Amino acid sequence: MAAAICGYHACKIMLHGQRARGAGEVRGANVTSEPTPLLRVDGVELSFGGVSALKGVSLDVRPGGITALIGPNGAGKTSLFNVVSGFHQPDAGHLIFDGTDFTRLKTPKRAALGIARTFQNISLFPGMTVLDNIKLGAHAHLKTGVIEAGLFWGPARREETELRAEIERNIIDFLEIDHIRKTPVSMLPYGLQKRVELGRALAMRPKLLLLDEPVAGMNREETEDMARFILDLQEEWGVTILLVEHDMSMVMDISDHVVVLNFGEKIAEGAPHEMQRHPAVIEAYLGAEQDVA
Repeated sequence: MAAAICGYHACKIMLHGQRARGAGEVRGANVTSEPTPLLRVDGVELSFGGVSALKGVSLDVRPGGITALIGPNGAGKTSLFNVVSGFHQPDAGHLIFDGTDFTRLKTPKRAALGIARTFQNISLFPGMTVLDNIKLGAHAHLKTGVIEAGLFWGPARREETELRAEIERNIIDFLEIDHIRKTPVSMLPYGLQKRVELGRALAMRPKLLLLDEPVAGMNREETEDMARFILDLQEEWGVTILLVEHDMSMVMDISDHVVVLNFGEKIAEGAPHEMQRHPAVIEAYLGAEQDVA
């Protein structure tokens, strides 16, 4: 984490991130109190066979921002993502999204609320095209029933045609993948597959987007592209983002707020520049108090 925590991305991304943060500062200049969190995690606990994965974790995700969740391997980051997205039910605590307690809601209901997620390991359908994979993300918003969809007539045909046009116009164009929209996912390189998975999450029309290691395994150019897309989602689409990522350069470049976990507990949170020099964060990553800037 030491030297890697310094930014290395292209100037375009650095300036883009500064504009996003600067805009946030201007918007908040006359605000006397913190905005209501879009997501509130309150005292969440989770254990597996007597092993505690999360120990009373609480955090707020501010609307319209990029919040990064960081920590060493085994800190509980993915466990928290799984709790928020519905793959695990917490043993204790509450989850509040946009004023609604969704702690016990099933995963499809959470998607309908506006919570979407990408995964650490790509989970696309390799035999299907890019366009078809992305279209699957919109399932929570389709109105036609199973019979109409199976017969593919009337309202079902119109809805599918409208959905395809919307995805091609908004998502495929945004992610710059028009040239591969009819290509089977199995034929794409890793970096483009990660982009397609992001597109599928965007098809869910999220208010909150959970990104689980979005640049893991990518080269520098692919990482910079993904960072640019994430910044554009925040700045132009107004999507609130909670991300887990080990690339500390990217985290510190694009995040507005950083939350640090270690052994299932929150040990620190604050602005990126504060977390770079926080003694507890340095010790968690390096095992000793050293300057990580």
